[in-house]
Amino acid sequence: MKTSLLRLSFALIACFSLIGCASTPYYEPAMVMDRALPEQPARAEAGSTAASFATVAADPATGDDVKKLRAAHRASMIYTAELGLRVDRVDAVQTRAERLVAEQGGYIGEASPGRLVIRIPAEVFDETLDALAALGEVTARQVRALDAAERVVDLESRLRSASVMRDRLIVLIERAEDIEHALKAEQELARVSEQIEIMQGRLRLLKQQIAYSTITLSITPTPAEQRLTPGIPIAWVRDIGNVFRERSAIDVSTPRRLRDGVDVDLPEGFIRYYQEAYVTQAIDANGVRIRVRRFKNFDDGPLKFWEQLVLRSLDENGRLDLQETEQVAFERGGPGRLIKGAKTLAGEEVRHLVALGVSDDGDYVYCFEAWGVARHVDAVLEDIKQSINTMRCY
Repeated sequence: MKTSLLRLSFALIACFSLIGCASTPYYEPAMVMDRALPEQPARAEAGSTAASFATVAADPATGDDVKKLRAAHRASMIYTAELGLRVDRVDAVQTRAERLVAEQGGYIGEASPGRLVIRIPAEVFDETLDALAALGEVTARQVRALDAAERVVDLESRLRSASVMRDRLIVLIERAEDIEHALKAEQELARVSEQIEIMQGRLRLLKQQIAYSTITLSITPTPAEQRLTPGIPIAWVRDIGNVFRERSAIDVSTPRRLRDGVDVDLPEGFIRYYQEAYVTQAIDANGVRIRVRRFKNFDDGPLKFWEQLVLRSLDENGRLDLQETEQVAFERGGPGRLIKGAKTLAGEEVRHLVALGVSDDGDYVYCFEAWGVARHVDAVLEDIKQSINTMRCY
């Protein structure tokens, strides 16, 4: 009995020592920035990884050497970066950044307008960071490197010791000669097992941070007066891209006098609820909207000009995924162009069609639009195209 009690006491003392080590607070080695650093006192041992890395990083003329050194020590390094960009169109650049990350095998950890937290495989960290920086004007760029080798070795060593102690405690429990000693050993076994789980979790996190680097991308808009591309200068073209931004209430319970509309035959199943000042608006029972308008042309602007301007508005203002345009014919006037676009809104796919034409004398621009929930628009698509063919562009 005394011998068993003595063995159990020694085992418990060893457990307490192990648990004390396992509960040591997590620490982080000093971080190294990927840019010129001020002169540092030589505190690291000569020839160590940290010393050589800091030396190279301190020399602004050895950026390539920094990348080579990273590649050599990547198995134990955790890289994080903060990148700030200034761009003309935040949402478009953010979409391009998300696509680039996916192509590189990474993923988005967090996303909000103008901000992405990116996890990227460590082996493509440098090229991904450079590719993201090329998307706009760089306002901030900071890279940090953390050598986790010592921490990984420390955790793995303590895990091995804890696993050995856990096995010994299991043997002691099996050999315990009374319930009191068995209960004490089981209590310590539970504590050691908990510490093993904690250390395993920390080790998994460290290895994940080593395998996947983190890039925090912040995107801000360029001030309007500094943008390379000015805004669309024609109000009715800007309006084309805004049809899905507001849910407008249409009341046709009280018929009104319709006059001065654009000359077009509407599809069957649509009713006019507005027609005045060369604007015709109609709707069907499923909420598909049609709007036909005529505008004074500028300087005999050709169809190609209006097509490009409308495409830009649908992209910038409407945020639509655009398809290839196709030629359409009007009853009177020259040939026109039909533009198709779609996007997801509130979980529902919506569609927007725009047909453009210029009168034979070049005095007027005609614009035929149809939009609504995609499945309803598709159901009447052929009827809409036939309606477009009936437009008289005088």
